[in-house]
Amino acid sequence: MGTDPEDPSDLGGEVEFWIGRGEDAEKHIITKSSCVFIPAGLVHAPIVFRKVRRPFKEIVIFTGPVLVEYPVEDWPPEYVPMKPPPGLPIVDTKRTKLITKWVPK
Repeated sequence: MGTDPEDPSDLGGEVEFWIGRGEDAEKHIITKSSCVFIPAGLVHAPIVFRKVRRPFKEIVIFTGPVLVEYPVEDWPPEYVPMKPPPGLPIVDTKRTKLITKWVPK
């Protein structure tokens, strides 16, 4: 969601958003305020924030009582990861498991 009150449709940057897995993944480039629906179980990564001109918002809404995310190792063939800035630690995704759970009170 863009944060420019004069032009709320302008995202203020570019988001590279991949939907699907491996060879079947599709790359989408988002440059305007948008809403993306991802059905349960559909792989949707990587998400790369590129060409950021000003702050913008990413809002995640899920309808179930628990959110569970798992890493996937078969990246899209065209995906080129960004290099981290010097001095930033690199996470070994083969040895790190990301499991996010949120249970409302």
